[in-house]
Amino acid sequence: MLDFVKKFFSKNLLLKIFSVVFSFCLWVMVVNQQDPVTTETIHNIPIAIQNENYFEEQHQHVTLESEMRLSVTVSGRRSIVENLTADNFNAYIDYLAVQPEEGRAEASCTVDDRNVTVKHQSVSYVRLNVEDIVSKEYTIQLRTEGTPAEGYVVVAQDAYAVMEPSVVILSGPQSQIDRIASAEAVLDVQDASDTVSGKGKAITFLDTDGNPVLLDELEDVSYSAKVMMQLSVPVYFVQEVPIRTVEVTEDPNSEYYVDSSSLSQESVQLYGPKNVLAGITEIELAAVSAADKTTTFQQSYDLAAVCTKLSQEYGVHIGLVGGSASQTTLTVNMKKKEIRSFSITGQNFTWQNSVKGKTYTLTDGSAIVQIQGKPSALDSLTSANIRCMADVGALTENGTYEVSIVYAAPEGLKVYGAPQTLSIVVADEDTAGTAQS
Repeated sequence: MLDFVKKFFSKNLLLKIFSVVFSFCLWVMVVNQQDPVTTETIHNIPIAIQNENYFEEQHQHVTLESEMRLSVTVSGRRSIVENLTADNFNAYIDYLAVQPEEGRAEASCTVDDRNVTVKHQSVSYVRLNVEDIVSKEYTIQLRTEGTPAEGYVVVAQDAYAVMEPSVVILSGPQSQIDRIASAEAVLDVQDASDTVSGKGKAITFLDTDGNPVLLDELEDVSYSAKVMMQLSVPVYFVQEVPIRTVEVTEDPNSEYYVDSSSLSQESVQLYGPKNVLAGITEIELAAVSAADKTTTFQQSYDLAAVCTKLSQEYGVHIGLVGGSASQTTLTVNMKKKEIRSFSITGQNFTWQNSVKGKTYTLTDGSAIVQIQGKPSALDSLTSANIRCMADVGALTENGTYEVSIVYAAPEGLKVYGAPQTLSIVVADEDTAGTAQS
């Protein structure tokens, strides 16, 4: 048997090799005719994501910017590739392999049959954007629409308005949160004369241009609130209240007096509950002292502080209507008192401790006294209103003496200049020519 095998492979070897090769080629030709190698393109293969939660765990958000499907061209026996569908392929991107700064992820595709070769795929990379997930707090601004009833007003930024919630927190991708600049609640106060409620009102979100941004369009944004749980806005009555003339006190001994005073604003528009404002007939401001003033001066009053005091006094909210001056200024004009001269005679004198039977007369018959005061007071002053006093108790003998004089002017007037002593004649009553007592 061994010899037979040796002879078989040693005799006519070339012929036998040729026969084998020919047979193989013939077999290949037959196979290719029956089941040739061909190419086929498979469409709509979905691209899956591996490690999908990776970026979420990093507090980041991924936005896929390419279509998550691809097509592949494969080669293989016709009997195999003709039966291939998208289910035979595994297309995927792996988030662990993504470099966010590159803005893309490599797409891989494999086939479950080893006899098929992937020649080409339509998508090699998937475009994506990775950004941080952020949270931002927005203070809800109250905005009213319409005009209240005549004689009523709604106060902007009213501390007594009830808003719940007062803030809303949005969380989501940075680019989507950046689209929202502010949040507001809108309430219609047309023809209102009492508190307006808006419970259940939707919170409106706005961009930097004031245009609404619908949260439904931002699928990846979450929010702490979407509607108002409580919302009410007071509507106040308006009344104009006069300001009482400010009392200005003076020093009667000063050489200067208040000539006139005036307020830059003599009334103020207040808002508050109608029944309370009805009882406020005027505003009283603190008095001012002009005791040390010699020129025109001013005193300012904070009207907002006055409203705060009224609010505390009545236990309600009272304030200044928008557009009203927040302060009023008192201007006080000062003038120097005038000095006028008056002639006095013995009739102006009181002779203190006079001796019975004696008469007392001015040697010169009269004297000049200067009186300082306001023009109005000086206009009504006569010499008879000026009183003089001299103590003559020690003058028991007839003769001419120098005596000290004490002067007294009516209230509000001051003796500015007068002789401190005067010469008088003391005589007996029966020898006096024109006795004065």
